[in-house]
This record gives sequence, structure tokens and C-alpha cells, in this order.
Amino acid sequence: MGTAVLVSAIGLDGQSAAGLAVGPLIRHAVARHKAMFFTENDMNARRIDHEAAVSGALQLVSAGTAHGVLANDYARMLADGMLSEEDESFDEVKERCAAIEVLANNE
Repeated sequence: MGTAVLVSAIGLDGQSAAGLAVGPLIRHAVARHKAMFFTENDMNARRIDHEAAVSGALQLVSAGTAHGVLANDYARMLADGMLSEEDESFDEVKERCAAIEVLANNE
């Protein structure tokens, strides 16, 4: 995946997008480092597999109960002024994350 494809797909400027388009050696090195120093569990108390996330199984878009929880949290952040008034709707953020997910998993 080239940076230009990522830029046009998710609307980032070139400087921001450059850090997202990295080779497999770097992705796997970061995943190993994260697994060693920042172990985390998902919402079902399962250990997050960072290697899977950089090997075509990245999941950014939530479903089911998690989707509702995130949508409510986003709405509260907007209402509380934590985000600017020009910020995207939750659905727009979700669509942007889905585009990143597809690109990352198909690289």
C-alpha cells in the first residue's frame, strides 16, 4: 500500500499518512515490542494478539455492545465540548476507521 492510496482513502495529509504506511518488518517489530511491554486484554478478557493485528486481522470497527458503548461515549464527549464543534459524527469516524482497517488488512 502506498502512502498516496492511504491519503486519498482516509483524507490525511501526506505527513500524517507517512507514518501509517510502513513495511512488514517494522510492523512486526512494533507488534513484538508492544506485546512485551504493553500487554492488554480485549473486552472479552482475551489477550490482544498484536502480531495478528499486523498480519491482516486488525479490527478497528467495533460491533455489537461495544459499538453502542463507543457511540454513547463519543456523543458525551461532543456534548461536553471535549471535541471541537467541527468534528465528524460517530458514523463518519467509524467509516474512516473501516477504511483504515481494510487498507491495513489488505496490504
